[in-house]
Amino acid sequence: MTTNPDADLIDEALDVVHDARARAPADFIIALGVVLGVVAVGLLAVAAVTSGASQDFLMNLGVEVIGAWLTVVLINGLWRRLEVGASASLDAMSARLHERRGSPLGDGEREAWRLFVDEYRELTRSNSWLSRVRALPAYRQRMHALQTSGNRTLDEFRPGAVQAPPPG
Repeated sequence: MTTNPDADLIDEALDVVHDARARAPADFIIALGVVLGVVAVGLLAVAAVTSGASQDFLMNLGVEVIGAWLTVVLINGLWRRLEVGASASLDAMSARLHERRGSPLGDGEREAWRLFVDEYRELTRSNSWLSRVRALPAYRQRMHALQTSGNRTLDEFRPGAVQAPPPG
């Protein structure tokens, strides 16, 4: 039994899209939890070295931020409001990839999807929460760029699209 390498590559790209869709909530919550946690600790640290009304204000504000942190981390409601667009885009990409699954890929498209899969694997290589926290500043931008790359590949190589000649 022989396998179709183009279908296998599309399956890998679909796996990437599904994994990215599944990871999005957790990655967002980690980022938001880290930011709120740092703000809360900072407020409480400043409150520890002040006195009077400013200390009371900073302590109250720090406790409020801790409350927000608990709400975001435990209830996860903010994610749903902020990440709906990204999730819908990944769902649309998944549907378009399913449509491409049965069609043969050209060399350029095959290379683009291989790059897409490899870049995603590189982006998500670390499973350590500490490594993920360190990578947060660039992670969101890289994930958006990867998503844009996948959509561009789908547009550029859609059946019937006119291919631009290679540069040079």
